[in-house]
Amino acid sequence: MEPTGVTLDKVDRDVAILLAAGDDPKIVADHLDMALSTAYRLINGMCARAHVAGRAKLLIWILQHPGCLFKGVISVPGLHVQPCECGSPYCLGMIAAQLPPIDEMLQLPTGAD
Repeated sequence: MEPTGVTLDKVDRDVAILLAAGDDPKIVADHLDMALSTAYRLINGMCARAHVAGRAKLLIWILQHPGCLFKGVISVPGLHVQPCECGSPYCLGMIAAQLPPIDEMLQLPTGAD
């Protein structure tokens, strides 16, 4: 049976490393000598495979699954439910900061009090 999960190829790992370093897609494209459209296509493909919506959540997924940056490592798709004690950089930071999960922080107010 084929394992379920996400394995990043060399180019995906290179893109993920640059995203984790804080680079935007234009810098990623320039650094890797690729078209900006290619960088976006790779980022969108990683988002789909990781089951996350958008570059910000992809970055969280990378920080929750640092093993994804290594050849052959299979990572679980989706974000961790918080609080999570997995030991990943993101989850440790969330515990240390005692912040609510990212989905709660991104919700906009629905009305005035």
